[in-house]
Amino acid sequence: MGFIYLLMTNLGEQEVHKIGVTKNSVLRRVSQLQTGNSNKIEILHIYESKNYKLLEKWLHGRFDIYKTEADNEWFSIQNQHVLDFINICKKG
Repeated sequence: MGFIYLLMTNLGEQEVHKIGVTKNSVLRRVSQLQTGNSNKIEILHIYESKNYKLLEKWLHGRFDIYKTEADNEWFSIQNQHVLDFINICKKG
């Protein structure tokens, strides 16, 4: 079992979201990400799943066109996409 999470922070005036996974504490992961980041990172949603890695891969593909310029696990998604994340995780 592991966790898939959705985080949010501000990049200038733009909200960006991170879709990621961890087998450990999501709070610990946020603390690691927060180091060196002056913007507050907020946890929006956490889901526990045995298929957390597969779900993350699928969600990254689903939101690929919304990746930030950094081309990593951060996405520039809207509220509707956040709802999509929630619904997909509930089914996953």
